[in-house]
Amino acid sequence: MNREPIEKGNGSSDKVKRTAPQLTFRKFLNSFKRLWWVTAISCVLFASLSFAYFHITFQPRYRSQVRFTITPLVASDATNGASVYSFNYNPTLATQMATTFPYIINSGIMSDIITADLRRPFDGRVSAAAVTDTNIFEVTVTSTSPRDAYDLLQSIIKNYPSVAEYVVGDTQMKVIEGSEPVVATEPYNTGEYYDYVLMFAIIGLMIGIGIAAIDAYTRRIVTGKRDIEAYFNSKCMCEIPSVAKKRTSNAANAILKLSPTLSGFSESIRVLKQRVHLHLTRKNTKIVGITSAIAGEGKTTVAYNLAKTLSGGDGRVLLIDMDLHNRSIQNILNRKQEVSDAGITDVVAGKIGIDDVINSVSDTFDVLFAGEENIKFKKNRFQPIFDYLREQYDYIVVDMSTCGVVSETVSVADLCDEVMFVVRANAVSPEKVRDALHDMAFSDVRVMGFVINCAEIGSGDSGYKYYGRYGKRRYGYGYGYGYSHYGKDARNAYMSGGMSPHHSDFTKPD
Repeated sequence: MNREPIEKGNGSSDKVKRTAPQLTFRKFLNSFKRLWWVTAISCVLFASLSFAYFHITFQPRYRSQVRFTITPLVASDATNGASVYSFNYNPTLATQMATTFPYIINSGIMSDIITADLRRPFDGRVSAAAVTDTNIFEVTVTSTSPRDAYDLLQSIIKNYPSVAEYVVGDTQMKVIEGSEPVVATEPYNTGEYYDYVLMFAIIGLMIGIGIAAIDAYTRRIVTGKRDIEAYFNSKCMCEIPSVAKKRTSNAANAILKLSPTLSGFSESIRVLKQRVHLHLTRKNTKIVGITSAIAGEGKTTVAYNLAKTLSGGDGRVLLIDMDLHNRSIQNILNRKQEVSDAGITDVVAGKIGIDDVINSVSDTFDVLFAGEENIKFKKNRFQPIFDYLREQYDYIVVDMSTCGVVSETVSVADLCDEVMFVVRANAVSPEKVRDALHDMAFSDVRVMGFVINCAEIGSGDSGYKYYGRYGKRRYGYGYGYGYSHYGKDARNAYMSGGMSPHHSDFTKPD
C-alpha cells in the first residue's frame, strides 16, 4: 500500500486535561434524564413511608364551637329583684373582658368546676378568643371523643358566669342564634396527614433533583466541540444535531430513514463530507475508518451518511462493514434478505470472489457486508482485498468496531488511511475517549478528528435542532432502495428503483 508517513493523533494528547467541575443547565438536564428513576423512587419512598407513619399514628379529633355575647350587670330592679344586663361599648371594659376571657376559660377553677359538673374525667382542649371591640366571644373545644367535646362546651357555657363573677363581676352569657354547639359526626383532621404526605413527596423530589445536580456537577462528560478541544487538544470535524424520532416497535434495532425536511441533520452531514473530502484530498488518502469509544454513539449512522454523501460527487464510494462482531450494516440494510449476506469474510475464507459480494446502491455508491463467515481476524488476509478495493474506488468508508471493546479494531484501523472518532454528546466521559485514543495509538493510522453526534440545539454547525416524524414502513433499508450485483455477466437486480439522495439519512446510533 502506498501511503505517506503517518501523523500520530492529530495533535491530541494521551492525557485528559483536568478542568474544574462545572454545573450547567444542560448538564443538569441530562443528568436528571439519566437519573429520573432516582427521583421517582425518592418521591414514592418518602410519600409511602410518611403515609404509612401518619396513617398508623393518626388519631381522629372532633370539634365543637359556639359564639356568644357576654354582658355585664348594670343594675338590679328593687321592685321585683330582676337584674338588668347591658353592654354599652367602653374601650376599657372591652379590653378587660377580651384579656380575661381566655384566662377564665382555661383557669384551674374552671377545670375543677367542669370536672365536678360532668362527674367524670374528660379529654379536650379549649381555645377562646374575643372579637375585637365587641362583647362577642368564641370558644372551640377539640377532643378525641365527639361527646366529650360537646359536653365540655356545654359545661363551659353553663359555668362561665359563676367563675367570671370573681374577675369581672356579674355577667350574662347568651349564645348567638345559629351558632349553637352540636355533636360532631366527622373528625376535622382527616386530611391533615395527606398534607404531610404531599410535603414529604416534595422533599423526595428535591432530594432527587439534588442528586441529579451533584451528579451533573461532578460527572465529566463530553458535551460538544469545546470539550474536544479542551480535553484532547484535537479538532472537531462536525457537530451533528440530535433528531427526535418516532419509531414503530419492530424498528427498535433499525437505523431510521429521515424525512427530507430534516435539513439540519442533512446539512451537518454535508459539512462533514466537505471537510473529509478536503482532508483526504490534501493528504492524498482514500480510506477512512469510523469508530467510537463506547457502543451506542452513532458510528454506523455517521459511516453510512458520510459514504452516501461522498457518493454525490463524481467519484465512486464504497462502504465496508468491518464490525465483524455486530455487523450493523449487514443486519440493518439487509433485513428483508433481498440479497445474500455474503461479504468480505466469505472472500477471505475463499468461498466467493470480491466482485460477487459487492452490492450496488447507486451508480456511485456500493456496500460491502461483513459476511457470514465467523473467522479470526488477521490483517494479512484482509490487506490484499483492501489493496484491490483501493484501486477501484475514489473513497472507502469503513464501519469499524468500537475501539477498546473489540480487540481487532486497532488492526482493522491499520487497513485504513485515517480514523475518525464519533462521540455522542453527553454520553461518554473524557477518560473513555482517552482510553480509546490510547488503544488507537498502537496502530499506524492517523486520527483525523472527532464528530460530535446528537449535539444539543444550538451547538451544531447548522445551529438548529430538527425534528422528523416516522411511521410504518418509513424506517430501515429495503423499502424502495435499489441493489444490483455486479461482477457477473448477468447483473441480477434484487430490488427495483434507486436510492434517493434525500431519503436515506440514518439517525439511530448503533
